[in-house]
Amino acid sequence: MVVLFMLARLAVDGLDLTLHRGELFGLLGTNGAGRTSTLEALTMWSRTLSTPRPVLDVPADVDLTDRASARISSLSGGEVRRLDLATAIAGDPELLFLDEPTTGLDPEPRARAWELIASLKRRGTTIVLTTHTEQRGSTSTCRSSVQ
Repeated sequence: MVVLFMLARLAVDGLDLTLHRGELFGLLGTNGAGRTSTLEALTMWSRTLSTPRPVLDVPADVDLTDRASARISSLSGGEVRRLDLATAIAGDPELLFLDEPTTGLDPEPRARAWELIASLKRRGTTIVLTTHTEQRGSTSTCRSSVQ
């Protein structure tokens, strides 16, 4: 895979990934290493792989049931991050891409988000995620790549 920005600046070159069903794969690295660019390119490809879930099931997975009818502008920063996660899983994807899925979450919602990710993995969802937190990324994933 080769990813180019609009000004023809090379962002990612020579990436070759083999993912296995139910695997959690982490892309680790510093800012500017190409994690997000890689994820964006893969996400565009994966949009055809989803099967929509019932909309009312999704808020419970991210602890937003009581805020399901709230305007997005009234959500806290952590609630917006959980909404991001909800939109990612709403299509019940076989292949899920998550970019820094727990950034901005308080400790309790962060732990619940990692539990949800582990649950998705147990159900057979293949997950590719980026993280700055090498400890969390390496202990939660089956395999990882440092960029």
